[in-house]
This record gives sequence, structure tokens and C-alpha cells, in this order.
Amino acid sequence: MVYQQKLISICIVGLLPNIHPMKTLTVIGDPHSVSAIMVPQTEEFHDHEVVCINSSDGSQTVEKKIFRVVDGGENKWELQFE
Repeated sequence: MVYQQKLISICIVGLLPNIHPMKTLTVIGDPHSVSAIMVPQTEEFHDHEVVCINSSDGSQTVEKKIFRVVDGGENKWELQFE
């Protein structure tokens, strides 16, 4: 199921050196069922990057690895998950 991304924010993972902040995406519904999501091309994502996906009501969270990033048209990236 492809979701439209509602909000992008940054979670700080920790203060240790070489630890990069994990990007967090928020979706309406169950984040566990997300297989792809559309995000603005102004955001930078990479293949095999791990992102945090939250439900909009805050009740569910999952970490998923991006399988690949493809051009979704209309100035959006389609993030496809493993």
C-alpha cells in the first residue's frame, strides 16, 4: 500500500559521534503495513537508509529500511521498503 507522507520530522538517536539523526515519517493508519510512501523531492533519502514511521495518532511506531528510492513524479520520491 502506498501512503502519502503527512509529516517529516527528525528524531535525534543519540549524542554519540558518528550517529546520524533518524528521519521520522508520519502516516495515517498502521505504519506496519506501509510498503511505499511518497515524500517531497526537497527531502533527501537514500537506498538502505532506516527510517522511523509513526502513526498520526502516535499509537504505533515501526523502523523500516528503504529498499530503493525512485522518482514518483510530481516532484515526489517514492520510498519503497523491504
